[in-house]
Amino acid sequence: MMGDIQGLGELNSSFAGLINDLEAALPNLVLESAEIIEKEIQSRAPVSTGALISAIDTTSAHAKSTVSATVQVEHSGQDGVEHYAIFKEFGTSKMPAEPFFRPGVAAAAEPVKDHLTNGILGVINKYAD
Repeated sequence: MMGDIQGLGELNSSFAGLINDLEAALPNLVLESAEIIEKEIQSRAPVSTGALISAIDTTSAHAKSTVSATVQVEHSGQDGVEHYAIFKEFGTSKMPAEPFFRPGVAAAAEPVKDHLTNGILGVINKYAD
């Protein structure tokens, strides 16, 4: 004998709403997390003229099911204005390293984890009642 399951429609509706709300929240959460990393990197960058700090930038992109963010030193390619960033990070045979990028990423790991966790739980908790 089959019994009726009460509330299944509401449960499905709640899951659909949760998925939509998470998809709406994630792009901002990812961008904000990348900005946390950017600030940590900038706070460690060597300052001569300030150009290197100004060149550290965050970009993001998202589609329906994909979100990404990149923190980079703009114009740091071989012919770029800030091409010396890699020499500051890793040093050369004539110049000691002044790491700033990798330590910044490492320092941001816990704050980023906390930010993402709190943001996702904030969305989920709206459906917990």
